[in-house]
Amino acid sequence: MRTILRLFSLRSRDKQGLVLLGPLFALVTCANVVTLSFTKAYFVANNEVAALPWMFLGASVFTAFLSIVYLRLISRGTLTGRFHFLLIFASFSFMAFGFALGSENAGLALALYTWTSGIVFIGNICLIIQL
Repeated sequence: MRTILRLFSLRSRDKQGLVLLGPLFALVTCANVVTLSFTKAYFVANNEVAALPWMFLGASVFTAFLSIVYLRLISRGTLTGRFHFLLIFASFSFMAFGFALGSENAGLALALYTWTSGIVFIGNICLIIQL
């Protein structure tokens, strides 16, 4: 553990935060991989190969937009409050997408991948800031 603390220039008091947030970060990372893999597969199953550039363009533009919005709102509320809000908001939005998944729709597949990419990015930023 001392080697890790020294390698990343962490103080010994940071050790408790790493122990508490490390497993949460691993869990969130696993959920991100599963979610993004599913949304990519869902997009490919419901769209032609020629639509793949739109998937990546949509995700990158939405992620950039969401990042700008997050930066504007970063001064409001506490760090923990923003993180909790994001988790709750993401959970409800994914539940809404879950209800809509019954209709195999190319637009829904694009929206789901775009939304997931943005939310995952902002979620990771929030989690890293928590550390």
